[in-house]
Amino acid sequence: IEALRMAHAARLRNGALVGVGALILLVAAFVWYQRGVTARLRRLSTIDGLTGLLNRRAASRLLDLEGPGPARGARRNVVFLIDIDHFKSRNDRHGHAAGDAVLKAVARELRACSRPGDVVARWGGEEFLVGCRGLDLAGACAVAQRLREAAASAGSGGSGEGDTLSVSIGFASHPFCPQPSTTPDWQDALSVADRALYAAKHG
Repeated sequence: IEALRMAHAARLRNGALVGVGALILLVAAFVWYQRGVTARLRRLSTIDGLTGLLNRRAASRLLDLEGPGPARGARRNVVFLIDIDHFKSRNDRHGHAAGDAVLKAVARELRACSRPGDVVARWGGEEFLVGCRGLDLAGACAVAQRLREAAASAGSGGSGEGDTLSVSIGFASHPFCPQPSTTPDWQDALSVADRALYAAKHG
């Protein structure tokens, strides 16, 4: 009888250990799954699905956190707005798949020619934003030229042999105005950059 009792107790103990082990495995699997879901949701909320660049919301958050930075002589932070020329007519001629290929190619080139700390984002439609720190006027002009050449090097993106690709760029430094503003200073600069982009488009 004592031997049967001991065997029964051993079986109960082993069963409890197996149950605890299974519970630990289930909890670990759930935590791993939940982390994967959270990471995917975070990626979806910050990354543009087509180009793989930051989306507008994530770029705005980074620019908000970045602030104007310390003034170093003539150096300021600069925002660049880049718009693909004649994108709608390109889509009309070659279809949206070709347009998507152009967007992905331009995004890839812009990211490749930007510095590691730069903010590179798809701002909306065929428009991109690049934010750079610590540039003077000559440096900003050089960056704009580099971005223009990089975008042009994306080629036709499969939309046709004879098609050339060009972009228009507007940029402005922040802080742009010395007066205090109720909006973040990069938004003031972005408004000026948008006007400069409009002028470039019609130039």
